[in-house]
Amino acid sequence: MGGARGRSHDPMRVERVVFFSDAVFAIAITLLVIELTVPEGGMTGPQLTRELGRLGPKFFSFGLSFWVIGRFWIGHHLTFQYLKRWDPPMLWINLLLLACIVFLPFPTAVLGNHIALPVAVRLYAASVTVTGLAATLLWWYAAGKGRLVDEDLDPRLRRFILLRALTAPVVFGLSIPLVTVQVPVGVGRISLAILLWLLLIPLVRLLVRLVVLEQRRWPGGHRPTSHPPAARDTEGR
Repeated sequence: MGGARGRSHDPMRVERVVFFSDAVFAIAITLLVIELTVPEGGMTGPQLTRELGRLGPKFFSFGLSFWVIGRFWIGHHLTFQYLKRWDPPMLWINLLLLACIVFLPFPTAVLGNHIALPVAVRLYAASVTVTGLAATLLWWYAAGKGRLVDEDLDPRLRRFILLRALTAPVVFGLSIPLVTVQVPVGVGRISLAILLWLLLIPLVRLLVRLVVLEQRRWPGGHRPTSHPPAARDTEGR
């Protein structure tokens, strides 16, 4: 192990962390579909329609968690795109994040089966909040004082990635006090917290758009992207 305080500059070690992490993300996102059980045979058309309607909350929780985990996966790749070194604390923080990721199918199943109960909504919001904080901690540790990234990495890029990581824990964390507030939606009622979650999608898109507009002022026109530098060079040719 080389470098100061046990840090290593071996890029293959960083790639191994990425490969392992990708496998965990893939398993977690695949487990989400287990709750989508196929209705039994022998039903009439109207009966099947009603049964599929009862699965609505499970379809919703599946779609929401697929997007949430997918977003964490993209953020994870964005983080490791700029990591040049690794050290034991980073490995432990990454394991903490992966533990949170692989746990998410459980609150997803609880939400899909009990979406009208505040405790189910609270459990899901808390789980995503903790996961988001772990993802934020990973970047904060890696980029802080240039520990595991290039010291000349643009400070605005560092802030952008940190802000992006914070959007999930902020939105889901702020929604926890609102889980008991019910608002009418169609013929039923739904927790106000769930509606707040749905704001996360346009919030992230707005954040990315603002950064893209700002990138023209950055040195060299550099902007944050999920593609590695080599891929950008290839695409530009």
